[in-house]
Order: sequence, then structure tokens, then C-alpha cells
Amino acid sequence: MARLKGKGNNTGTSIAITVLILLILFLLLYFFYLKPNNLLDLGF
Repeated sequence: MARLKGKGNNTGTSIAITVLILLILFLLLYFFYLKPNNLLDLGF
């Protein structure tokens, strides 16, 4: 199986960090671009 950098114990942590970064980027995109232009409104 393909491993990420590290010794295997860090894979869960790095995946969590990656997901967190993607979520933050999506929220920034949502609040600064999608919501002001009424392209997407999730209700918050």
C-alpha cells in the first residue's frame, strides 16, 4: 500500500490536516465569492 511521508503513525494526522485545510479553503471561497454573488447559499 502507498504510504504518505512518515512512519505510518502520521498518516491519520496528515489526512486530518489536509481535510481541515480543504475545509477552510472552501469556507473562504464560500464567504468571499459564492455567497456575495448569490451562487450558493447554504443558510449560514
